[in-house]
Amino acid sequence: MTFSFFTSEPLEYGLRRILCDQLALSVQWLTAPGEGALFDTSVHEARKNGKRLRAVLRLARPLLPPAVYTAENQLFRDTSRRIAPLRDSWVMVETLDKLRVEVPQPEAWAGIRTQLVAHYEATRAQFVADTAVLASVAADLQAAHGRLQTLTLAVSTEALLMEGLRRTYRMGQLLMAAAYDQQDPHLFHEWRKQVKYNWHQLELLEPIWPVLLRETAEAHHTLSTLLGDAHDLVVLRETIALAAEQYSGEPDLLDLLAQINKRQAVLEKMARPLGQRLYTEPSHALATRLGVYWHTWRAGEAG
Repeated sequence: MTFSFFTSEPLEYGLRRILCDQLALSVQWLTAPGEGALFDTSVHEARKNGKRLRAVLRLARPLLPPAVYTAENQLFRDTSRRIAPLRDSWVMVETLDKLRVEVPQPEAWAGIRTQLVAHYEATRAQFVADTAVLASVAADLQAAHGRLQTLTLAVSTEALLMEGLRRTYRMGQLLMAAAYDQQDPHLFHEWRKQVKYNWHQLELLEPIWPVLLRETAEAHHTLSTLLGDAHDLVVLRETIALAAEQYSGEPDLLDLLAQINKRQAVLEKMARPLGQRLYTEPSHALATRLGVYWHTWRAGEAG
């Protein structure tokens, strides 16, 4: 199941194929998630696919009937949220472990880690026991698969496809500027979402100039990872704050919070020069440039 356009297919067919392929994969992972670590991996892959699906919708938004975009985008968002707690609870453990690597005492914050692991295990046990959650999400995605098999575009033109890319890219530019101006963790998280959408959109368009767009997509992935690691630290800090009494007796709690703040600032600083390089081009120029690549690619196949 290739997550990219083919030269020989009409645009409408390509969008239907890509959306339905990703939905079919998600349904497969959720209906037969496996056991042990495979269970976690399957749920996580289905959640990641939700982000790919939403990236495709944003790329295609100018081509879609508004009601279709709104309904399917909301569905993909809500289904991802319903399966998010499993991965999110384990990420807190991973985030703490990354911080522990950087301190002299390998057993640092062991009590906090024990509590985070216990929360993950309880969350996982609930997901494993309550099979209705995954079954319900799979059913909703299967229904979307049926609807999108007959997807009809309001208009089919590559120029509007590039407009979808431009809008995502422009939103990324605005959120990056706002995040660094206001130093607001929420804005950094919102910027990261746009970076991920752009990453997946470039993956879709990679065949129009593979060497260039593959490298650019990978750079967006790197930027997304930096911002994601910073956001995980924010969530870890909030998790501790929301259960202040639970963690208040832990030794070196204040040191942990200081380490979280320090590492978050480092990651956001590391992200800035990469973000500046990726988001320096005017959005209309980007759309025009990739539109030329698209037409050249299509013309080469026709010739």
